[in-house]
Amino acid sequence: MAATVDALTYALPAMELVYERGTPQFRGQWPVLEQLLAVAAPQPGIGDWADPYLYLPGTGEPVSGAWPHVVTPPNVTLPKDTDGQLEAGILHDNPDGRLRAMDAAGVDVQLITPGPSIDACITLPANLAAGVLGAYNRYVATYCEADSQRLKAIVQVHGAEPHWSAREIRELAGDPSVAGVAICLPVKLAPDAENYAPIWRAVQETGLPVVQRPGFAAAIWTPRRLLSYLRQSGVLDRYPELRFAFTGFGTDWLDDAVAGLARERISVTVTGHEPAEEAARVVDVVGKESVLWGSTFPYCEGSYVSTQDLGGTWPGLREEVTQGTPAR
Repeated sequence: MAATVDALTYALPAMELVYERGTPQFRGQWPVLEQLLAVAAPQPGIGDWADPYLYLPGTGEPVSGAWPHVVTPPNVTLPKDTDGQLEAGILHDNPDGRLRAMDAAGVDVQLITPGPSIDACITLPANLAAGVLGAYNRYVATYCEADSQRLKAIVQVHGAEPHWSAREIRELAGDPSVAGVAICLPVKLAPDAENYAPIWRAVQETGLPVVQRPGFAAAIWTPRRLLSYLRQSGVLDRYPELRFAFTGFGTDWLDDAVAGLARERISVTVTGHEPAEEAARVVDVVGKESVLWGSTFPYCEGSYVSTQDLGGTWPGLREEVTQGTPAR
């Protein structure tokens, strides 16, 4: 039986935890960043902290008015009646609690996506954003040390800092928890072969999939637009080992966007709540092995839908994990 791989789950680290993992240079920039931070209100029952904490607001999110502010990742809503369902700190510094929640749900592997503080880096100067992303990368790798075969980290890099991004990818690719790369795509720098050459080379050399999500790219870079541009600019031909996973975008964009691409180059997430005919269409377009489940854990009301019909796997997982028998 294939493992249940949940490819859209969240960590929401307090910026205090990100600061702890930052380089001396990043800590030197903290006074600048600190002026941009707001205070978050913990949400009971979804693994949040018990006390208010600092976060970096996203684009268009108000920081005035009622204090402190509720923080949720883009495009998700808080579940109802969750008080007491999940242990405190799962979103921040309690990976053992997350593993217990996964055991209870029958989930083998989670790919961990960061929350609003990281997506908000698209609004920062690129060098400051790189400091935040680098600190987050060390934080999440440490978080995943609790079980690096089941908790998988996605490295966060920035398209406007291609040389830094390439070094970051190569440095972290050997970590046993690292399972992909997310690229912040600003609107003013096209992700073609010239501008992004160091990033595309590093991704291909390390074999890590590129994991794109809403909120970490300018609105123009939808999955359809991104794949079309990479095809027309020659990136997909020049780097034939590049693979992409699109999490949280839905599936209505798939048909023409992936036409002509090898199935193993594209993975997508579904929620398990799609109509049967839509699920069948997605499988027909990309293949059953390329369909992954995205729960938006822990914003999924603490429960998982049945995934026995989803056959998706993820590169770099141990053989015993992909067979559905991970060490507990």
